[in-house]
Amino acid sequence: MQSASSPPETQVTFGNPSVGTRLDLSVVVIAHNEEALILDCLISALEACKAACDSGLLKSFEVICVDAASTDATGSNARTLPVRIVRIPEQLPHGPGAARFVGYAFSRGNHVLFLDGDCTVSGIWLREALAVIHRTAAAAVDGNIEQAIELDTSFAAELLGATKQSWVSQPTQVQTVGQAIFRRDVLEKIGPHDPFLRGGEDRELSQRARLAGYSLIRIPAISVSHYWAGKTRRLSRVIYLQSVIVWSYGDGQSVRKHWKDAAIRTEQRVRYLRWRTVLAYERLLLLTASILSVALGICVASVWFFLVGGVASLAFMSLPAEKGEVRFGYRESLFASCEILVRHFSFLFGLLKGTRPLAEYPLSLVDSVDR
Repeated sequence: MQSASSPPETQVTFGNPSVGTRLDLSVVVIAHNEEALILDCLISALEACKAACDSGLLKSFEVICVDAASTDATGSNARTLPVRIVRIPEQLPHGPGAARFVGYAFSRGNHVLFLDGDCTVSGIWLREALAVIHRTAAAAVDGNIEQAIELDTSFAAELLGATKQSWVSQPTQVQTVGQAIFRRDVLEKIGPHDPFLRGGEDRELSQRARLAGYSLIRIPAISVSHYWAGKTRRLSRVIYLQSVIVWSYGDGQSVRKHWKDAAIRTEQRVRYLRWRTVLAYERLLLLTASILSVALGICVASVWFFLVGGVASLAFMSLPAEKGEVRFGYRESLFASCEILVRHFSFLFGLLKGTRPLAEYPLSLVDSVDR
């Protein structure tokens, strides 16, 4: 693997794409230790782009795999396909925001599609999204996301329900797009994903686009199937909480970055301080009170502590559930309370940390292999 020279200064400041012929579309696939899924993702991207070419919606494209400091066979697996490999060394920031930023810096497309390595993209959605972005002034277009997880627990049921609440049945203007096609000229004006955000980079970029006056469109086709739990499709609470930590930390960084912007502060306040937050803390207090009361009742053999524990348990069980919420019982509510604590502590840590200017990312240290 040879070390690539730094992209031109105009690229570092988000002017022109990397040296080379301008293409219709660049697909940037980001991956960290995705050896089991990366081939499925890249093959789906190649096939979707070829189908779009056959339909006359594309004349040229490239697929770039950003190997974000993987320690498994992600890179070697990707090299078996006709894609360009860009590797971020471990010593550099290599989270999702950094990987998208690096992929954009090395891309050449008039439009850029950002994909995660644990997803497969739909060719039908790609063709429809290209048609929409060609005939509208939208900055970006995404679609309905399918969570490829087993519906085997109440936790999974709630997650799938929450995902479907963001689905649309017709082209709709939305606040945030995720794995979406962006216009390059828009990214040149507002800047790409922030490489120093630990998470929530899609939300922060969408906020910048909206504040600059651009619209973001979601179309009803399924855009990607997200194998969040890998091919086993069984999403554990631990994996989910790890994602919560990353998202919330990044949201805190974003608020610190845009502290003077009241609109962004308001959006995040609504996201982190709403009725469900109060309900979760109330559940945590009642659950703690019931457990402690029963434990003390056993220790001191006092009927009063058993009585307090019973009352707290009944109050806990009678708390209303938010629309679409299916968690009931001690285990589920304890997890919900832990999730809120994790979200808020991660958000506060990110708020204290902040971020850095995009131009400080050392692109000259990124490795690239041209195909």
